[in-house]
Formats: sequence, structure tokens, C-alpha cells
Amino acid sequence: MNIAICNDVEIIGKALENILTELDPTLQIYRFTSPKQLIMTISETLPIDALFMDISLKNITHENAPNASTHSKEATEKNGIDYAKEFSKEHPNTLFFIMSGYLEQYVSQIFLKYNDLKISGILPKPFQYNNVKGFLEKIRKKKSGEMLGNEPHLMIRAVDRSTFWIKVADICYASIQNRTITITMTDKKVYICNGTLNALESKLPDYFLRCSQDYIINMSRVTLVRGGSAYFQEVTIPLTRYHGSSVSEKRAMILKSIGRCHLDS
Repeated sequence: MNIAICNDVEIIGKALENILTELDPTLQIYRFTSPKQLIMTISETLPIDALFMDISLKNITHENAPNASTHSKEATEKNGIDYAKEFSKEHPNTLFFIMSGYLEQYVSQIFLKYNDLKISGILPKPFQYNNVKGFLEKIRKKKSGEMLGNEPHLMIRAVDRSTFWIKVADICYASIQNRTITITMTDKKVYICNGTLNALESKLPDYFLRCSQDYIINMSRVTLVRGGSAYFQEVTIPLTRYHGSSVSEKRAMILKSIGRCHLDS
């Protein structure tokens, strides 16, 4: 996920970045000390999932004034939320969080003056670990909802610590060796992650079958059942007694799941 932080005091922006990085090292964080820099840098080619914007921007209040010697009232009163409104016009899907050390002073003004701007949360300064953690979970839920739509997806973290959302229905089978899980998709794409098949199995719907100690299969993707094996095109996976189910019971479960599959004994 891509997260932007805009605070005119660099050390404060860095403090928030440190907490976010501790919570999730895979985050891509972009830190700005000027909202003008933020608006000019972020484009459609770099979508931002969430923006943390400071309200009071004392060090850059006049950056958009007509000239160096004359400042309009509008320019001097411009704050972080005004800039966020500009940003949201081009990036309507970005979650917007405001930061402030003076919430009592600003909160009532925020909801009266900016009721047309959807604010996802208010983060008080100094930052508290649990507050930031809660907001990060909110961002993740929104992001997963966008990616999932009506199709069930599964989030996995690969061995290189990168994170992926994969469509559950497109999983062909998963295998394990030395606590390393390999998930093979119907398009033959492979994801490799650490964990256990028990943990993975608990996250998968009923049409997945633990067919042996080392394999979980998507029964709807089986093309043939022959003897004690299930076939996925050119891949053969053994059916063994595991979790109390016999080979014949597993064969019957697969065939019941896929009416198009045929049995070759």
C-alpha cells in the first residue's frame, strides 16, 4: 500500500513514518513537508491509498500567495484541509486522515467548515502506537474491499515479505515442504510463503479439500479422479487417508463438488 504523510515539521512526519514502518515494513511511505510538493509529486501513476495531513502548516502557509510581499487573507488562512480538498479532487479514492496537536481548537471548525470533505479519522499528536495501528487497519479494510469486490480473496505474505491479494477461486492447489507453502494458481502462477497448511486450510472455503498431509486442493479445479489420485491437467496429486477421511470418501467429495468431472477407476 502507498501512504503519504504531509507535515511541515520533518521530525514529526518522520515519527509517524517510523510507527507505520514498524507496524508493516512492506508499506510504501512518501513523506512531504509541503502540500504543494505533495500535489505536484503524486499522480495517477502513483495512487495513494491514504493521506495523513497536518492541519496547521505554519512553515508554508504563504506558499501560494500572489507574491513575496503581499499575502491575501485567503492565502494566510489556508490550512492542511484546504490542500487536502484540492488533492481529493484528483484522488477521490484516497482515505484522508488529519493530524493535529490542537484538536480541541480545530475539531468543531473541521466538521462545520469542511462538511463536504470525507474525513476518515483524526490522529492526535503526539502519536500513539495503538491509534496509528487502528487507522492502518482501517486503510487495509478499505483497500481489500476495493480489490475483492464480490469475489473472495486471500491475503498472503510472500517469503520476500511482499503482500498479495489472490482470488480464492483461482487457487488450484497448495503444497508444503519444510514449512514453505507453494500456492499454484489456475494460470500456473506460483506464490511462495511461510506458514502451515492448517492455518491456510482454516481460511479457505468448503470446496477446498485437505487431500493429504502435504496438499490442499481446490476440488472444483480437478479435471480427473483416477485411482488414488486427483489430476489438474498435467499435475497429479495423491489422495491419502488424512484427517480421518478415507481415499474413497475424498474421491466421492471431489466428484460431488464437480459434476463435470469423470471418474476413471
